Amino acid sequence: MLQRRLLKLQKHLKTVVDDLPRLEAQVIPTDLAARHLINRLRIAVDNANGCALLAAEGLSAPLATVMRSLLESLVTTHWASLNDSNARVIESAAQNEFIRLMRRLLTKGRAVIHNKTTGLDETKRFLDSPLMDLAQRPPQVLKMAEESGLMKLYETFYGDLSVLAHGTATELLAGPQQELVSVCVEGSRSLLEAIHLIVSNRVREHRRTTAAEIDAVLHITNLPQ
Repeated sequence: MLQRRLLKLQKHLKTVVDDLPRLEAQVIPTDLAARHLINRLRIAVDNANGCALLAAEGLSAPLATVMRSLLESLVTTHWASLNDSNARVIESAAQNEFIRLMRRLLTKGRAVIHNKTTGLDETKRFLDSPLMDLAQRPPQVLKMAEESGLMKLYETFYGDLSVLAHGTATELLAGPQQELVSVCVEGSRSLLEAIHLIVSNRVREHRRTTAAEIDAVLHITNLPQ
């Protein structure tokens, strides 16, 4: 079972890798949101490839952690694909979060900014600068799942994957690995497939991917809402 699922994941990885240049060629040059989604797909490919490598070594703990990252990426990518406003929020999310974290360090006195030329302490001037107005946390995964219709997916998988990713399930992760690895491999493949679908629909058909389409890829269509 594990080897069959691993081969399916590797095959799908090749499919997506081969499709990336075609997506790049088909995107409208001025469609910055679509280009951002393609970049997200590239990162998803890297994570899925990491899942394949970890699975081949039977490493369930890091595999579950990377799979949760793929799940978060799916929710974020779908939310960003709903409209250009959401896409802009996600595009700037890392920058704004880094600014927020820096502000926190400076405010608590755990870091200081010195002028390289004069040696003067520029911390207060930096904290008073307009740059600090950008400080903001990224949207929560739960909020994005709610707004994009993916709560069924979130409630079915996110909690369990978080237990594994946070190292709480010590005895489970220290026990027999093959079944857990096999489940994570199949999950990783399905998550990559769903992200690929979102990006392909946005670039080629200029439309949003519905939550029902994503549920179908992940085989959770028959679960109650």
